[in-house]
Amino acid sequence: AASSDRLFAIWHLAATSGMRRGELLGLTWDNINFEAGKVSINNTRIRAGNTTIVETPKSRKSRRTFAIDERTLKALKKWKTKQGQERLAIGDSSAVNSNYVVTEADGTLPDPNTFTRRFKALCNLHELRVIRLHDIRHSYVVAARRSGADAKTVSERIGHADVNVTLSVYDHVFVKDDEEAATSISDHIYGALPKQA
Repeated sequence: AASSDRLFAIWHLAATSGMRRGELLGLTWDNINFEAGKVSINNTRIRAGNTTIVETPKSRKSRRTFAIDERTLKALKKWKTKQGQERLAIGDSSAVNSNYVVTEADGTLPDPNTFTRRFKALCNLHELRVIRLHDIRHSYVVAARRSGADAKTVSERIGHADVNVTLSVYDHVFVKDDEEAATSISDHIYGALPKQA
């Protein structure tokens, strides 16, 4: 649904990394190492009252570096090129924020609330169930666990202070994993039960 959207690469990054809104908006191009395939979270852009501020993440675990996949790197490279073309079209402008990954077409930085509204509008446009932008993060955790990633790795990738935070927030996901593991382990030891007719 987002493939033709101007910010496709950003929605894609959100879905494949579980990054928070403020982390996406605070991301700069020098936080992305294309050669190593890594993203570093060093800043967030958040609303504080009536203004938007840039700050460092509150916890040591939130300041992190993690790998990103080849598809996401490709989408980001394409976006960087497009963003550069937009900057050239604008010309010399003090409003242009050339180092930020997420910018408006005129080079200015988006308001976090406007960014969220843009996501909701995208859902509505394609008649998708409207979820909160933060729910992409939750979807990422569930997908990561379903893909086989262990809880500690998922916790570190999303920047939780402790794996126990991840386990408690996503308890419902891990209960299902536990039930599936019980059957899988039993099948491994004794062989799978014959299918019931």
